[in-house]
Amino acid sequence: GAVDDSVFSRAASRRVRGEWCERYDDQGRAIRVGRYRERYASGALRLVARYVDGRLAGPVVGYHENGALFLRGQLVDGTWHGTLMLHHENGEAFWTGAFARGRLHGRVELHHPDGGLAAETRFQHGREDGAARSFHPLVFGGGVQSHVHVEADAFVGVHRVFDVHGNLIERADHAPAPEDWSDAPPVAAPATRRRTSD
Repeated sequence: GAVDDSVFSRAASRRVRGEWCERYDDQGRAIRVGRYRERYASGALRLVARYVDGRLAGPVVGYHENGALFLRGQLVDGTWHGTLMLHHENGEAFWTGAFARGRLHGRVELHHPDGGLAAETRFQHGREDGAARSFHPLVFGGGVQSHVHVEADAFVGVHRVFDVHGNLIERADHAPAPEDWSDAPPVAAPATRRRTSD
C-alpha cells in the first residue's frame, strides 16, 4: 500500500510500497499496528519500523537499495528524538544530528563520501546557533572552506571563505557579532578519516 510519510515524503517514495497490519476500533476505523516495512520496486527493503497506537514509534532503520544502511533514528510521539544518522551508499556517515522534542539540538555534522568532515554547526531548540564551518574534501587536504557564526538562523560577524591552501579568498561582513566572535580565527579540520560505529 501507500507509504507512511512520517519518514520519507510521498514524492521521495514513488514506486515504493508499504507493508503493515491493521486492527479496527469500536467505530470500525482501521488503525495500523505492529511491524511496518517499506520496499523498493526491486523488492529490496527500504525501511523497518513499528506502529504504536496508529503512528510510527521507536527505532527506525532505513536502507539504500543496495542494502547498505541509510538511516538510523528513533521516533517519539511522531517526531524524531535523540540521535539521527544518515549514511552514504558506501557506508560512510553522511549526516549526524540530535533532536529534542522534534527539534534539532546540539552539534550537526555532514561528511563527504570519503569520510572527511564536510560541515559542522550547532542548533539550539531547532535554530542554528553558533560557529558554522565547511571543509574541503580530504583529497584537497580537508582544510576549512568557510567559517561563519550564526545566531538564531542569521549570519553574524565576518564570514570567511578559504581556498584549499588556506588562503582567504572572500570575506563578507554581516550584522555585528559579539566581540569575542569578531576576530576568531577558523580552526583547521584534521585531515584524517572520521569513522562512526553503529
